[in-house]
Amino acid sequence: MVQMMIVESLGVKKHYDSLASSITYAVRLSEYGVPLNQDTKIGLDPHKDPNLVTVVCQSKIEGLEVQTFDGDWVSVKPSPNSVTVIVGQAFQVLKLSFVNNFLQAWSNMRVRAPNHRVRVLGKEKRFSALFASRPSPNSMVKSPEELGDEDHHLLFKPFNYTEFVKFLYSEEGRKTKDPFNAYFRIGNEEAA
Repeated sequence: MVQMMIVESLGVKKHYDSLASSITYAVRLSEYGVPLNQDTKIGLDPHKDPNLVTVVCQSKIEGLEVQTFDGDWVSVKPSPNSVTVIVGQAFQVLKLSFVNNFLQAWSNMRVRAPNHRVRVLGKEKRFSALFASRPSPNSMVKSPEELGDEDHHLLFKPFNYTEFVKFLYSEEGRKTKDPFNAYFRIGNEEAA
């Protein structure tokens, strides 16, 4: 549903069926105990999700934080009647994003994947349930041509999602300050 809303808002609804048919889903339950480093209270280091969209259902314990464009960290307050939607980098290429990478890539950067982290501030464990969508293994991700124009040139070459994830976790990918841009940018000398 969220993916359809994003695709419609970008004016490329006709591409939704092909996007939807190339997506797989996963559920993950996360437990964050008291962090070893009590100075930072970091339970999960700052990162951007490489997938399309992640829907997060938080427990009553705060901890999820999103980084603003100014570099400040903002707490995402848990609510028993809501979920948090994070767009990934894969959607960013497609022009979609709140906290994930696939949407960032698919959206041609019109939607951006935010940097986020988890901090554990008290002595209680923090739990969350995550429902994520990502491109199917070995599927090709490509921005729709309609998302490029004189003001928004296509920024990313088509890519194989599995190869991107391999790069992300490779020694080279981990050494790169911005592995997403190193891998995807058209004309980028660092791109794979």
